Amino acid sequence: MASSPDPFRAESGGATAGTASNPLTTLSRESSYAIRIERPGIPPDPSVAGKRSRFLEFLAAKRLVLREIGDGDQVGLLEIVWAQVIRRGSRSLALFLGLLVACAGFTVLTAQSRSQELVTRGKVTTAGRSAYDILVRPQGVQLPMEKKGGLVQAGFLSGIHGGISLAQWHQIEKIQGVEVAAPVAVIGYVVPRVAVPAAKHVNLNPGNGSKLFRLDTTWHTDNGASTEDGRPSFLYVTSGNLTTNATQSIAYQTIDGVRRKILAVPTTNQVTVHSPPTQVSALTKTQYESIVAGDGPQSGSALGAVVGFPFLLEAVDPAAEAKLAGLKGAMVSGKYLGSGNISTAVVGGQSSQQVPVVVASSPATHISLSYKIQELSSSAVRHVQLGKGFDSLLNSPGVTVGSGSFNQDAAYQELLRAMKNPGSALGDTGFAARDLSDMYVAGPTSYTGKSLSGAKVLAAQPQRTNLGVWQEPPAGGGSFTIGSIVPAGADDTAFRNLTGYQWDTTNTSRLGSPTVAYQGTFDASRLPGYSALTRVPLGTYASTVVTGATAKDRKILGDKALPPSPNIAGYVQPAPLMITSLSSLPAFESGSAFWNPVTTDKPGTAASPVNAAAPISSIRIRVNGVTGVGAASRARVRLVAQQIEAKTHLLVDVTIGSSPAPQTIVLPAGEHGRPQLTLHENWVKKGVTVAILTAVDKKSVALFLLVLVVCALFVANTVAASVRARRTELGVLACLGWRKSRLVALVGIEIAGVALAAGIGGGLIAWAAGSAFGLPVSPGRAALAIPAALIVALVAGVIPAVSAAQASPMEAVQPQVSVPRRASSPHTVIGLGWVNATRRPGRSVLAAAGLAIAVAALGVIAGILTVFRGNVVGTLLGNTVSVEVRGSDKAAVIAILILAGIGVANVLFLEIRERGTELATLQAIGWRESDLTALLLTEGVLIGVAGSVVGAGLALVILAVVIGSLSTGLVWSVLVAALIGIVISVAATIPPVATIRRLPTATLLTEE
Repeated sequence: MASSPDPFRAESGGATAGTASNPLTTLSRESSYAIRIERPGIPPDPSVAGKRSRFLEFLAAKRLVLREIGDGDQVGLLEIVWAQVIRRGSRSLALFLGLLVACAGFTVLTAQSRSQELVTRGKVTTAGRSAYDILVRPQGVQLPMEKKGGLVQAGFLSGIHGGISLAQWHQIEKIQGVEVAAPVAVIGYVVPRVAVPAAKHVNLNPGNGSKLFRLDTTWHTDNGASTEDGRPSFLYVTSGNLTTNATQSIAYQTIDGVRRKILAVPTTNQVTVHSPPTQVSALTKTQYESIVAGDGPQSGSALGAVVGFPFLLEAVDPAAEAKLAGLKGAMVSGKYLGSGNISTAVVGGQSSQQVPVVVASSPATHISLSYKIQELSSSAVRHVQLGKGFDSLLNSPGVTVGSGSFNQDAAYQELLRAMKNPGSALGDTGFAARDLSDMYVAGPTSYTGKSLSGAKVLAAQPQRTNLGVWQEPPAGGGSFTIGSIVPAGADDTAFRNLTGYQWDTTNTSRLGSPTVAYQGTFDASRLPGYSALTRVPLGTYASTVVTGATAKDRKILGDKALPPSPNIAGYVQPAPLMITSLSSLPAFESGSAFWNPVTTDKPGTAASPVNAAAPISSIRIRVNGVTGVGAASRARVRLVAQQIEAKTHLLVDVTIGSSPAPQTIVLPAGEHGRPQLTLHENWVKKGVTVAILTAVDKKSVALFLLVLVVCALFVANTVAASVRARRTELGVLACLGWRKSRLVALVGIEIAGVALAAGIGGGLIAWAAGSAFGLPVSPGRAALAIPAALIVALVAGVIPAVSAAQASPMEAVQPQVSVPRRASSPHTVIGLGWVNATRRPGRSVLAAAGLAIAVAALGVIAGILTVFRGNVVGTLLGNTVSVEVRGSDKAAVIAILILAGIGVANVLFLEIRERGTELATLQAIGWRESDLTALLLTEGVLIGVAGSVVGAGLALVILAVVIGSLSTGLVWSVLVAALIGIVISVAATIPPVATIRRLPTATLLTEE
């Protein structure tokens, strides 16, 4: 390669004689550059001799490394590069270490993040398979929240009553790819009830006279937050004789020789809608003693309360339900449902239709009952004996003879026993435990959006329940009364519309009313457990879990979930825990035998809780060959769903990948003492799994790019400092005739060499770290550090190299002096810090840009995690994934912030090195070390504030575009990220400030 043109030509003989005294020859002894100072073919020009002499003296004064070479030698770029690396090892080492750390960290972080991404996909794939893949419902049942955002309200499907025919179900069964199609027909709520004995050990023996006792009860629901006083029950016990009428509704006793009507035994509560209704009983001493002895069905107690347990009754296909939900395998006693039809029998002296059911082994509702038994005064006894009734005795004082509480579980087991053996219960309790003639349908809850502490929440809307739904015609005709089936809390705040259906006892042309034909019990906890992260709207036999959102709410609820109450119109609905077969539906389709006590004032008007033409509420479908949420599985599900929609024209939803989505609910105060509550309730978000996979991919790409960008800025800062330090040398080469392209190549080769070494070292470190910590850093992945280092270094270094080559040669060899655009006279340390920070704005802007990207990365990643919790994936599945991914996110953000901090520190180190004489001068004129520290701290803070503010603004803009809106919490998270950026910039000033103490003040002033 020919030598570069040289404007200075050697004089005749200059290369031989006089070599020892030639300044160039003197320089050659210390040189490591090879430079030809001759332009061949150009005659000597004496006029330039003086200029050349002064230039060589300049080179000697600058102690530049030059070597004179003989004719025919060529300048080797690699030789110059190697000489520069050795000569200025500290700067080369700084560039090497910066690239080494960046490449090793980038490789390890991306490997870790990729590993976390694969774990995320695996977790989603595992959790994404729920109990069923497709849900089929009637058209027109979607609420606005589901249409708009894919949110399905908790328990919403239990409010769908029919709309799908049996023929459509059989159509779906025949579609290719359908593994099982399990229909559900929601019939409604029934309230079986049982008498629970009280005060078994209280002596109520009247002796030789008569006594009157009153049982006062208090019902507790909502974990004790709601309290309701029940209607008192009375027991009249006498040693005399009692006679009753044919129906045993009136008791007579001969008193003072006169036969008197002691009491009328009411079968219904005609006063108010409290539960249990007033019970009035009369016993002779002999009857009482028989009961206490255990001969009677009440097993040792003459007083008791009637407890009603609401059951949501649903009809299923036994075979399909066993296959889809595993109901048959959850049976713990008795037998499973068969496919037989209903039968007729006589229960409690009445003809009835026997409906085979299986019931849950434990109640869905939660209720407790405390009681107190008082013996009333003799005047109260006389009041009754005169036939004056009991209304005036409701609050009459008495002497407490016993107290206690009822055990809900024991009462429920008594109910199951009465279902199995109706003859074992007192009076009509056996029939009451099996009675299905009163049916109630609860609609969905309505919500309005509101703001609570800056967050959007849903407020449940109270609704008025017409208490007429509880009225029923008395046997044998007469006026309508409030029925004895009214459960506790029926007059508490309602959140659902309630519709009642009563069996028409006046219609004798129909079969008897439907009653329970007990088959067995199942334990809902034994049902196959699909992932709790992907439960779908009707996938379990468990009630919705509703918990307190704040410590105050949790304390009110006794640190427990808010359970369903016996109030059917209440907020939390009980699970479907009474199941019958589809073959039993005709018992509830006899329209003329049911009537609605609210819409009509007389029986005989057709009304039925079941749509005879289309009784099925929903169909749950599992598709063959589906193993998770992969593309093949989703395609199979989509194909089956399309065929179902085409053949049935029903509403078809693909539920694969659905997950519970926690919602914040504000529940207004109740009528029985419960205050307003803020609750968390799991709704269902459809299609979460696919959204998570997409979001994870986008976040990983964004993370990798941010790491690369910050790494490039750090390298650019280091290369710019190296080029700036060599500005004079590059200027000399330009003066000696080097082309600009060759100067750029000189810098580029040096950067590439250092980057290559750093890439190799970074790859080896990443591979070793992967082996040590179990990260998936394969040799191939580790080798990617080499091209990454080369690309980042060359891209980052090209601008400083080109800018150095563009400088005027003569200006480059002169000392740099910054001439301000206008004079400034700062009078404070802060003012001088501002002047210094803006003296070389390019350098400060580069450091601020790195910090801005770091703050933006922190803010954006925090925003993405916020989206996972509250929007796209504000679900259990999303929260679990975000927890698993968050480790790599934190590591990446920390790495980015560290690189940005190093960039700020690097700027301050360069400032100290280049302004050493200036700092020494300030010390010489009396500046304290603390003043210099404050000066550098000011520069660091200014860079930090500028970068953090820009980064925070960038993060907000990105989040606003991606998410669509900025909540208060999101803005606060970005502001915290900006504050962290400022703190990091302040921390980055500590190492540079520490070097001030080691400044050689005297040496610097002497050299100046």
